Amino acid sequence: MGSESFGFWTDESIYLKRSNLFSVQFDFDLAALTLVGATDEITEAFEKHKKIVDRINGIPIFLKSVTLPGFEISNEVTKNYIGGQTKELQPGTLDWKPIVITMVDPVTQANIVYSTPAISGPTPESPTANTATAGTEYISALEAIELVVYYALGGPGGSAVYEGATAFDTRTMGAVLSDIRINTHHPNGNVLEEWNLIDCWLTSFDKSDLSYDSAEELTFSLSIDYMTAQYTPYTPAGVPKYTIFKRNLN
Repeated sequence: MGSESFGFWTDESIYLKRSNLFSVQFDFDLAALTLVGATDEITEAFEKHKKIVDRINGIPIFLKSVTLPGFEISNEVTKNYIGGQTKELQPGTLDWKPIVITMVDPVTQANIVYSTPAISGPTPESPTANTATAGTEYISALEAIELVVYYALGGPGGSAVYEGATAFDTRTMGAVLSDIRINTHHPNGNVLEEWNLIDCWLTSFDKSDLSYDSAEELTFSLSIDYMTAQYTPYTPAGVPKYTIFKRNLN
């Protein structure tokens, strides 16, 4: 950019990116978890839980903030103290820094239909063995995220993990969390750029405190680490220009 670029504060053809124009896309996949030796009760609950999690997949509206991916490089510098004129650099490895996704917790009351087995089984008047019962239930974002974390740690078979006795399984964690995408947007809604976090795993799960002297909204946050963050800028037509920091699967 030449000297004329210093007028960018008043140049209407130049847009300064804003921190509040972003989106995060979840693709949580509970179906990636295999329930070995599960009872009918556990399998039935699992199917209900998948539907709850599917409600927040895509681009959720309850996001509050997210940190963009970055990294540190652990270089080591050794000075030559004889004369003090030279330094020796020992290059270190690159380590991506965890991101933090902070969310609010809206609760809605939804009408649902419960399907329950009929006690007497099918009849000529009712050829199916199920009966439908209408009802309502509360649906919250935190409930869905709690389920994601639970199954990422192994679900019904992961008690040793969430009780702190054994380490989590990286393949299960990565498969359930799947990829997480962060986008910045132009005011017209177009995507400007995307970070695709590959091979994710949880590093912490935090929730705000409860207090009688505050009426602030409750929030919760996930700290997520990853192998790499693929970066892709977009054209105004929504076409990817290129992708860098790709995951090497060879």
